[in-house]
Amino acid sequence: MNQYIDTRLNYDSCSYKEKLRRTVGPGLYQLDSPANDCIECYQDVPADPSLRYQSYGHNTCSMKKAVDDSSELLGLNYKNTKCNDQEYMPGKYVKTGCEITGKTEPRECMVPREDTRLSNPPCTLKETGINRWEWICYDPQDKAIEDFDRIPVNYRMVAKDNHVPCIEKPMDQSVFFPNSQQNNDNLDSWKNNNKMNKLYSPGYPEGSMYPGVSCNR
Repeated sequence: MNQYIDTRLNYDSCSYKEKLRRTVGPGLYQLDSPANDCIECYQDVPADPSLRYQSYGHNTCSMKKAVDDSSELLGLNYKNTKCNDQEYMPGKYVKTGCEITGKTEPRECMVPREDTRLSNPPCTLKETGINRWEWICYDPQDKAIEDFDRIPVNYRMVAKDNHVPCIEKPMDQSVFFPNSQQNNDNLDSWKNNNKMNKLYSPGYPEGSMYPGVSCNR
């Protein structure tokens, strides 16, 4: 531009350089950003294909030596000639400066992500036993058997067998039997047997013939 003819501020040479610096500066900052660390493992291309290698470290390719790989594969960098020296020869391709400063075995630095659907598909697990055991909240065998005795027991016989009489040696009651050998017609014998009897009957002050029946006065 002619600084003597145009007097606009946008056409000022110093202003133009400043605008160009502000425009190109952020892009250069992203391309030439410094590396985060100095470890070789983290300066190389990640072994995980799901991670993108961009905006990390210094620019690995010099713009003066960069060659379009697609043009190289299409043969656009070689002349259409029949001269053997100018034709493409296998193994003649050399790197043009796009070299990564890092380890040659990046998988030794990190564990890449594994797609188990590809490396271990379900179709190969047909005969594989899988332990799906899960501990339950309580033990079901604790309530499998009742706490009480389930065997049929004749508790009537148990009560008779375990009965303890109040009087272990009761008095002889054979005198009151109908077929007793004693002479029940003798009133003196009744008197002797009923001395301790407090049950009375009308007309017989010595006692009642039925000691279990009380007399109503």
